[in-house]
Amino acid sequence: MENIENMENKNISNGWEYASVGCGIMQALTFLTAPMELLTYSNIFNNLMFIFIVVDAILLKQAKFANVPSFWWGLIPPVYYFKRQKALNRPMTLFYINLGSIIAIFVFLFLRIIFYMISQYVAMNSGY
Repeated sequence: MENIENMENKNISNGWEYASVGCGIMQALTFLTAPMELLTYSNIFNNLMFIFIVVDAILLKQAKFANVPSFWWGLIPPVYYFKRQKALNRPMTLFYINLGSIIAIFVFLFLRIIFYMISQYVAMNSGY
């Protein structure tokens, strides 16, 4: 049976995990909606995601969970979430959400580049 401190650390750690996944979703939405010139500022969400993963990993280590991944896996968030969810024997939902947000970033960026190229082509050929 888990003691109270481990249960509190587990609940706090789950909060950091959800915040980290939220940063991935916000980064994907930034790539969809922000002007092209401001996309470099989306690295703020990357930095926050890594910080949240580090805090999550430290709290899990303090709670003495077995086989918890190192926070260095936070440099590759989908791998960290995969290892974390497997070690804690939890559903893989957050892993899939994080992986989906990374795929969405690449799709949104590709589509924005294509639309930008089309708009530049149209502007160049319209005679303005």
